[in-house]
Amino acid sequence: MKLDEIYDEHDRKMQELQIRKKHRRRKWKIFRWSFFCMILVLGTLYFVSDYSKVKSLTVKNSTFYTEEEILNKAGLSYNTRYLLVPGFYISHKLENDPLIDSVDVSKNLDGAIIIQVNEIPVVGYLAEDGGKLKLLLTNGKTVNVDQKYLSSVVLYPQLDGFKKSQLPKIAKAFKGKNAQTTNAIISMISEIHPYSTNYDANMLQLVMQDGNRVYTSLKGVKLLDQYTKILAYLQGSHVCLFVDEDTNSIQKNKCP
Repeated sequence: MKLDEIYDEHDRKMQELQIRKKHRRRKWKIFRWSFFCMILVLGTLYFVSDYSKVKSLTVKNSTFYTEEEILNKAGLSYNTRYLLVPGFYISHKLENDPLIDSVDVSKNLDGAIIIQVNEIPVVGYLAEDGGKLKLLLTNGKTVNVDQKYLSSVVLYPQLDGFKKSQLPKIAKAFKGKNAQTTNAIISMISEIHPYSTNYDANMLQLVMQDGNRVYTSLKGVKLLDQYTKILAYLQGSHVCLFVDEDTNSIQKNKCP
């Protein structure tokens, strides 16, 4: 075979190879675009269907806010697209609320969203001139609260007659080992008033939900978890009880 023929044969094979490569690349490009379009169509069909919506919404551990209020604050409903609301986004929205300390969000593959709310316990509320309401939290802060939450506010004790400088000390006194204990104690109280004696000018008079009155120092507040035990053998109604932190006891005595 002549040298020219050898070169021609080589060029022909190279051209065929290039043609095959271009053909493969074209097929691969068509496949990629087809795959992309299929994913796009399937994704669109998914997002416009009910399959993409949240299947279950659960709120746990919320005390002040109702489940509905928490979901509204998070912008969640059963029309929410499950994949469009990442957990960190839900947490961020809720943690902007001054009553919420932290939020844990769990998302399950079956379309369920579980929100664990850790609130800052509320000690009570203050009614100011003009009908304004403020909540005293166990972290010592007072926060304004909208009238639309009145049904939740009235479940807490009303603080009446205190100076602004006294509130952080009261908040600290009610800050228990955990939120559950704190909420259990506060739920038993209807009103909190200042009370003074010749040995302690900063005592508290607690009007309980059952009509009894409890007199205690700030240090003695922690002993209120014994209150329900005392009721089991307490005689009489609308009685006065005095907390003695020195003996770790609560005793019935004559009302002042």
